[in-house]
Amino acid sequence: MPEGSDAGHTYADFGELQSMLGEWRAERDQILADGKELARALGLVQAPATDVMSEMQAGATKNSLTELQRRNDELLERLDEYIEKLESSLHAMRHGEQDAASEIDQSYRT
Repeated sequence: MPEGSDAGHTYADFGELQSMLGEWRAERDQILADGKELARALGLVQAPATDVMSEMQAGATKNSLTELQRRNDELLERLDEYIEKLESSLHAMRHGEQDAASEIDQSYRT
């Protein structure tokens, strides 16, 4: 079995989780930047002329960008939830290690 796994369950160490958290935060920053670019692009869309086809094309472009922006927001929401879970896992690991160290320390003192 690979290191850090037991009967089909894989365990990450503290450093690995911290590294993953950093990567997902960087990904989140990029998604936020993409959202800002989408909003900027949406504000720039204008029909090149006043004829019906030009207006329809501009409307279709705005609809596409709006949908892309909605999906970007959904992705950001899911990623925020995932980051929160990773942070919670790190917090639990940190306190679990501290509790285990205290128990070991206590056992040597008695």
